[in-house]
Amino acid sequence: MLAIYAWGTPGERFESMRPLLIPLLRIIAFYCVVDGLQVVFVGAIKGAGDTWFVLLATVTVSTSAVLVGLACQSYFGNSLMLWWYVIAGWVATMGLVFAARYASGSWESKRVIETTLQKDIPFLSVLGNIQPLPLDRGGDAQANDAIDQL
Repeated sequence: MLAIYAWGTPGERFESMRPLLIPLLRIIAFYCVVDGLQVVFVGAIKGAGDTWFVLLATVTVSTSAVLVGLACQSYFGNSLMLWWYVIAGWVATMGLVFAARYASGSWESKRVIETTLQKDIPFLSVLGNIQPLPLDRGGDAQANDAIDQL
């Protein structure tokens, strides 16, 4: 399976990268799974109207991930694996935060569509007097009959 990644690369160069390839592919596989879960939970929460929580959680977790990554970089040194661990941890943390918010049910109290009637909103009251315009369906009698039967 690793031969796919070796395609077009000189053999000696690929062999030097091979020890790094398998751990990176494992991290990327983990990242893909947790990112999929994160997308589902954040979509459900945003769709329910809890957008302020999504904004605040994203800013907090993202800033924390960058700070942790920079601290680890200064302690362990710069490395490709380090930053992939940081990115995978960041996405996993986002997924856990949004899954916990979803499980808590606090998003259920949010309202996306207001229940206020149009008559209570002054500028929308004029809409009640508007009559729909007649459709111009052209001169095709057979098409007009088909539309009328719908």
